[in-house]
Amino acid sequence: MHLNKFYGPICQVRDWFDSDFREVIAPCWFESATLPQRVIAPEGEYNRLRSNGGAATLSAATAIATYQWPYGTASNAERFIATLGGSSIEITLPVGGSATLPTARQVCDALKAVPSRHRMHTTAVILCPTPHPTSTTRRTVGGEAGSGTITLFPLTSAITQNDVDNRIMHEIGHNFQGSLWHSGADVATWTAAAARDARSPSTYAQSNSGDDFCEFLIIFNTVRGTLCEPSAQAIFRNRWNQMLTY
Repeated sequence: MHLNKFYGPICQVRDWFDSDFREVIAPCWFESATLPQRVIAPEGEYNRLRSNGGAATLSAATAIATYQWPYGTASNAERFIATLGGSSIEITLPVGGSATLPTARQVCDALKAVPSRHRMHTTAVILCPTPHPTSTTRRTVGGEAGSGTITLFPLTSAITQNDVDNRIMHEIGHNFQGSLWHSGADVATWTAAAARDARSPSTYAQSNSGDDFCEFLIIFNTVRGTLCEPSAQAIFRNRWNQMLTY
């Protein structure tokens, strides 16, 4: 298992209720009167990012006779290479895929929506066929990231592109964060900025500084350059300004 070598915890996306998402009727999608459990940007925002994301290609599958999945299991696997903007990211998944995991194409399309300056710190995506060992019937660990690798675990319902888009954007945030935070002082700088903002991005963002960073990164990337950017800057002014320094 690739562990995060940098400050801030490895992400574990818990409580991913992919069937519960409803776009909030509001001037901007993130302006809900109630703090959301998770930041889930709408599909249209990712489609817009994809339309400006440049070329993305997915290779044919390469068979792997025995692949050691995170947390101890092994089975046949196949690997695809997603090529985006001149860089390549490996996508490894069980042979034949799984109804509770994304497809390689869904992952490739999600990667295309991520700005290259954030995506460049991720080199591999692993679609693990077995649940995270700490998942329960009530709390699902949907993913974790560190040291350039993203691992996604099965969900309990059908996977949509919007699920994959938001999970990949969050997890890429951890690998990007790992390239920035090399000391406790680096973490403290973000934490102090976040504390001065009007609110948190989500209740999950309140778990720790690393997840706060990744939840906000979804907002930052999906509203930057849109009519909703001034509203996001007003609500998250200090996080926004800090993110611009990276």
